[in-house]
Amino acid sequence: MNESATAVRQAVNLGLSALLKSQGFKKTGLTWRRARGATEVQVVQVQTAAGGWAFTINVGVYFPEVQLLEGWVLTDSPTVVDCSVDERIGFLMPELEDTWWGVGSDAALEDAGRDIVRAMSDYALPWLDTHLDPSVCAATRFANTGQQASAAAFREVASRRQSPSPSAVV
Repeated sequence: MNESATAVRQAVNLGLSALLKSQGFKKTGLTWRRARGATEVQVVQVQTAAGGWAFTINVGVYFPEVQLLEGWVLTDSPTVVDCSVDERIGFLMPELEDTWWGVGSDAALEDAGRDIVRAMSDYALPWLDTHLDPSVCAATRFANTGQQASAAAFREVASRRQSPSPSAVV
């Protein structure tokens, strides 16, 4: 592992890993997943910059039902790119801008470690929980629509979940 990748992992290990583990997320590399809702999976993924000395966090919710309606391939281990709805953490924060943390010094590592825990707790985790509701996803306008499912697919899933099952009708 190169020096910059080690620095990113150190920053992540200063608190993010423990926070997400305490919230029930399971880690694989720089990706964490947590099963929620009917079949949904919440995903948190660290993305490193091209040079490796900075990183950001992307979050998303994977809805298998939406994936099927959109004709996408299902996966057992979704990453953010597989998610039906996703966002970069900086756009969930009050600044509403792409936020990257540098890890070029020990002080930067510590600052990044503290900042990402705060950002996850205050903005990303609440966003993930709110976006477990397909109705919310259908009504939300996303900043990055290139990989998101259509609002119609979310509305369809929400409608299916609100309708009583045939066995419940007497």
